[in-house]
Amino acid sequence: MTDKVLKPCPFCGKQPTWWSCDRLIEISCEDCGYQRTFKGIVNEVPNNYPVVYEGGKVSTTEFIHTEARSKAIEAWNKRVEG
Repeated sequence: MTDKVLKPCPFCGKQPTWWSCDRLIEISCEDCGYQRTFKGIVNEVPNNYPVVYEGGKVSTTEFIHTEARSKAIEAWNKRVEG
């Protein structure tokens, strides 16, 4: 798990929440409704070796939730200084 903390919402300043579902990570502010969705697939499998997931789905990408969450938090926290 990552130790990064979400910055407040850039529009209203309230604390956002995050959740993940079906290889997506959403960070949103319940107070003002602003939200951003991030991909949870973050890593290519070495040598394109196929990975078989539950239900028989085959992919050459690997789902690494902890890295995806960290990247989503980094993107959310990125602020343009004026």
